[in-house]
Amino acid sequence: MSMTHMVTTVNICSDYTIINIVGTSEFRRRLSMRTRTINTIKKAAVLFIALCVAFAMAAPVYGANNGPNKGKDAYSYVQVKTPSKSYTVYCYDSKVKTSAPKGIKYNKKTNTLTITKYSNKKASVEANEMGDNFKVKVNGTCNIGQLSVLGYGYGGSLRLTGKGTLNINKNKLFEYAVFMNAEESASKLVIDKTVNLNAYSTKGGAPAVALYRTTVSKNGIQIKGKVTVKNRIKKSSGNSTAYEWVYVYIENSPNAVEMFKLKDSDGKLYGCKYEQYHSIYALEANVDGTYNGTLVEGQDSLEKIPDKYKVCGKSTKVYGYSTTATTFKVKAK
Repeated sequence: MSMTHMVTTVNICSDYTIINIVGTSEFRRRLSMRTRTINTIKKAAVLFIALCVAFAMAAPVYGANNGPNKGKDAYSYVQVKTPSKSYTVYCYDSKVKTSAPKGIKYNKKTNTLTITKYSNKKASVEANEMGDNFKVKVNGTCNIGQLSVLGYGYGGSLRLTGKGTLNINKNKLFEYAVFMNAEESASKLVIDKTVNLNAYSTKGGAPAVALYRTTVSKNGIQIKGKVTVKNRIKKSSGNSTAYEWVYVYIENSPNAVEMFKLKDSDGKLYGCKYEQYHSIYALEANVDGTYNGTLVEGQDSLEKIPDKYKVCGKSTKVYGYSTTATTFKVKAK
């Protein structure tokens, strides 16, 4: 069985290990897998500004979508993470127990996360596959460490609204204040004219606000209020490749392993086992659509794929938008 699947998930909120997650083993497994890829991508995200998607592998592409993903391959959730506890505020899996810290609540009908006088400068808020109409409503003065929104081909837009003030990363504990990875979805960021935003990145580091890998070619970041610092929205572009993934049976592994397809100059088919380091396997097809794999090089030791191999997959034009300011402030009009 072949599939298009994403491997390099950006989740800049993973400065803290996820703990106290209550729910199904599948949700915990997928969440853990996502977390393990983060630190590598956090560093690679800086390259996106210049190269856009040198490191990216595309997610499935859906049409315009409102509300959290509820489809067959759904992985939608909203989480609040602190050094001492993680809260799953919303989850696509109804078996997962949901909870929220005082001052934060989610309304699925309006697809709105409301933050009211909440203050934890070490807390990160993360939303995944929450659609094109996801909103964060701010009431009163609120402080968090980071706001992260991921799209995974479905939709990862964000609208900041409300009549309060949201301070993000004021203590500069996180690399970004607002980090959005559309993951090949038509996602955008809108900051309403009614809300005040003060966003900070680490000194001399990343932009305070960033949106990467969106298919939106114009006005990916829209600011309705008054920007009170020197800033411009920087745009970049590039190509993201949708890798074709297959299941491969290899020696000493009781279960099939996911690999993405490669071809050499002669057209011979290979599979790449993607972890921190790579392994390359020659593939032999089975009648059920799976493959048998024979190790040809790597043994979990390759830092990059050798140039003689070409990735099998479709390329998508994507764009990045970011503030030039590392301290970014918007005042309500």
